[in-house]
Amino acid sequence: MEFKPVPGWKDYFVRQDGTVKSKKVYRNKHKRTIKTKIVILKSFVNNHGYLCVNLVDGKTNRRIQTRVHCLVASTFIGERPDGCDIMHLDGNKTNPNLSNLRYGSRSCNEAFKIDHGTALIGENHHQAKLKERDVLEIRRQLKNGVRGVVLADRYNITPSAICSIKRGRSWQSV
Repeated sequence: MEFKPVPGWKDYFVRQDGTVKSKKVYRNKHKRTIKTKIVILKSFVNNHGYLCVNLVDGKTNRRIQTRVHCLVASTFIGERPDGCDIMHLDGNKTNPNLSNLRYGSRSCNEAFKIDHGTALIGENHHQAKLKERDVLEIRRQLKNGVRGVVLADRYNITPSAICSIKRGRSWQSV
């Protein structure tokens, strides 16, 4: 596999498997090139679960955290169409391989996430305070006449959260 230049990033190159390299140019005080060094960049997983690398903007000299799958897609597939997401076909956000990526609409991407079980709904959501069994129990108790305020205290959530569960605005997947 060969490296191709990343569009919009001078001196950065990427392969189809997501390996990113940079060409570091060292210059003297007269702006003449002294030496050039090729470096494979170390990737890391960011707090959203995506594989990233740090690129340095040549104009501002600022480090910018960039998702590897975005570099692969823009280099090998082309510019991302407006309103499209980059979809990971296997549901694995740390797999930036070209064969695992394609552009698709937001709704198509969300449907893929549900199919793969990676959608942030229900218990999978990072802010979920309840389990699915708790929601089913809350609905059962509401049908049996238990007041929402009592259930809110019992499950340590707000009365409005109980109301949302009751009316089907939240936890629709259960």
